[in-house]
Amino acid sequence: MRALKFGRAIAIGVVTVAILTTMSSLSELRPEVKPAVWRVVLWLVLLLAHAAAYWFFDRLRRRFGDKGFVAIQAAMVFALGMSGALFPVGAALYIALTVFAVVVEGSGWGSAQITFAGIALFAVNAILTSNIYRGATIGLMLAVAGVIGHSIAALFRREERAKADLPASPSTEAPGNRAPAGRSELTPRENEVLAALVGGARNRDIASQLGIAERTVKVHLASIYMKLGVESRTEAVALATRDQRR
Repeated sequence: MRALKFGRAIAIGVVTVAILTTMSSLSELRPEVKPAVWRVVLWLVLLLAHAAAYWFFDRLRRRFGDKGFVAIQAAMVFALGMSGALFPVGAALYIALTVFAVVVEGSGWGSAQITFAGIALFAVNAILTSNIYRGATIGLMLAVAGVIGHSIAALFRREERAKADLPASPSTEAPGNRAPAGRSELTPRENEVLAALVGGARNRDIASQLGIAERTVKVHLASIYMKLGVESRTEAVALATRDQRR
């Protein structure tokens, strides 16, 4: 859910860039630097498509996978750079995509690998468009973006771990006074969530596997804890594992 909100925040920023870029390009008075109308239209289409992909991040990730989503976004930014908008718009989008990929996928792919991949792709784009000198500066900015993304991701993961350690049920009733319903009372979806939990999946992984929002996973977990009469993920996993052995 946090990744979706982050993606939509970037999407709004990209739409703003699309509007400002279009307005500035069409209002340029110097003929020698004014871009052709077809080029401006191409930029607008690519920027809006780029923003839409961020907005519908969850849907695209479920359909094409994490790598597929990042590849689609990278291809659109690369095309934008090749069409003549590498500086400053394309460079800014490379930085935003690097930060997004590190925050969302850094724990699985590695922050350094994502950052180096972003720098390499940008370098190729800069070389092909004969902007090597200016590209060196942006390469440094991409490296900084990777560090920033890694820091943000670390904060997010720390917060998620802290929340996971809190009692899931908001009930003020003492645990000993509750009458646990047991696994027989779990819904099919709750059983799927519990099975994923036993397999060691995190909330984000469960959401991705089942095609649901991370917030929905937390709701299911709260219900599971209440029905099983437990207070934490560890207790739920222990109880489910014990039941499986019987």
